[in-house]
Amino acid sequence: MPEFVKAQRELGPRGVQFVGIAIDQPDKIDAFAAELQLNYPALVGGYGAIELSKAMGNRLGALPFTVIVNRSGKVAHTQLGPLKEAQLRSILGQLL
Repeated sequence: MPEFVKAQRELGPRGVQFVGIAIDQPDKIDAFAAELQLNYPALVGGYGAIELSKAMGNRLGALPFTVIVNRSGKVAHTQLGPLKEAQLRSILGQLL
């Protein structure tokens, strides 16, 4: 998530928008967001977020799971596990 915060700060003006979907309680999400200085929305998805991630291709229902959507609303990339900064920059660079 620190990579997402950095990329949001740097690429937000070019149209990049991150959105987090959390499965935890709102107070814990707020505390975690403050600790990370989260600069993008974090939605409370509860355990339904796991089902959503499965529908998006997360066969294991594990976290973290990232979905990158292009400007047309089509899924451009999904990944189970963390994204390295260089990989994230490469994917976003192809979409901008």
